[in-house]
Amino acid sequence: MALDERAVAETELHEDTPVMLVDGKPVPPSAIQLVDGVFIDEEGRPAATVKHQTWY
Repeated sequence: MALDERAVAETELHEDTPVMLVDGKPVPPSAIQLVDGVFIDEEGRPAATVKHQTWY
């Protein structure tokens, strides 16, 4: 099943959300995620946009 990154990016994070899927990989909500070129902070707010996706 393909994951729509935009749908994930637009999904509001809730404290009771155990995991998110980014590119099909589980990511804990406490981590900083990169979804469709947008960094998401711990509260689920867009923190920055980037031109290239880099995983650390």
